[in-house]
Amino acid sequence: MRRTSCFSDAAGFLLVSLAMCMTVLAEPLILSPVSDVPTVTIAGGRFECELTEQAPLTLVGDKLAYSLAVEWHQPANGGVRATCTVPDAAVPGAYALQAGSGESIQRSARAVFVREEFPEEYRFAHLIGVAADGNGGRVLQRGLAIAAETGGQFVFITGETGADGAKDGLQAQVKALEDYPLPTFLCSGQDDGAYVFRFGRDAYLVFRCPQPDGIEALGPYPARLHMLRREVKAARWAIGVTDRYRHSPIRMVPSLGLAVDLRSQITLFVDDPLDHLVAGGGDRLDQLTLSLQGDSGGDTAVPWGTAPVTVTPTMAGGAVRLFEVGRDGIKAGEVQPLSNGG
Repeated sequence: MRRTSCFSDAAGFLLVSLAMCMTVLAEPLILSPVSDVPTVTIAGGRFECELTEQAPLTLVGDKLAYSLAVEWHQPANGGVRATCTVPDAAVPGAYALQAGSGESIQRSARAVFVREEFPEEYRFAHLIGVAADGNGGRVLQRGLAIAAETGGQFVFITGETGADGAKDGLQAQVKALEDYPLPTFLCSGQDDGAYVFRFGRDAYLVFRCPQPDGIEALGPYPARLHMLRREVKAARWAIGVTDRYRHSPIRMVPSLGLAVDLRSQITLFVDDPLDHLVAGGGDRLDQLTLSLQGDSGGDTAVPWGTAPVTVTPTMAGGAVRLFEVGRDGIKAGEVQPLSNGG
């Protein structure tokens, strides 16, 4: 068996997908969903996937496998897209997505999670500062355990998802995620991607926050955010998730608040504001700013207007925060430090 070359140039946590994506093919077939950006659906439901070419698709579980009925599409930007229908009899659980047949297959572990139904009210967890923690992955495992034990349905992990390519830390992270029962979604400032994750009637727009500059503002990334925001417009709640947020005390200068280009700020917070923004913190200045505003919980408003933002500050040893989502909106819980058994 050889590992695929997919995402081989991405940093940090994207290598988790690489380590879990076993194949005998020289080139990757499956582009999405993958272990760090999975999809969640129900028995009898549908989901989208991207491949480099058409191939038979199968859901593979521990003891069960289901062939998928597929509708193929040819996007204008190349590759192929597939709309897959999960069999009505599919048993809830985590599945690998397999492309190909016989000896020519690629299998992406933890790519598809099948549920019985989507609840109207649920919890999710946000982890930050858990990458390559130097403690054999124990901080990450502690955060994941808290998310599962408190009724979380999925987990977002934000921040720099690899520390200097530390091999021991990366191996521990892979091991921690292999048998984890909840979907895990990664958002790193090292990654150029932006994507949408749907959970029932709610939609999560996950995007990175690079330092804004002229090149960034004129590139394709703001246009992609615009298209993704339009895609989630009909959701019950449209929730943004990003790797870092710098809140500015100078509310008349909104560009100092969110560390992303002005065009993207208008897309996300002016033309059609997000219902909530979940963000990782930055340096000590971010925490000081929140403290000076008398907002110890980290909840405030994006300077542009109405979208509330919840910042989970970066802490030594990592932190986790739980969110409750329901008919009345999104409510953030308290930050729980993960160091010293937190």
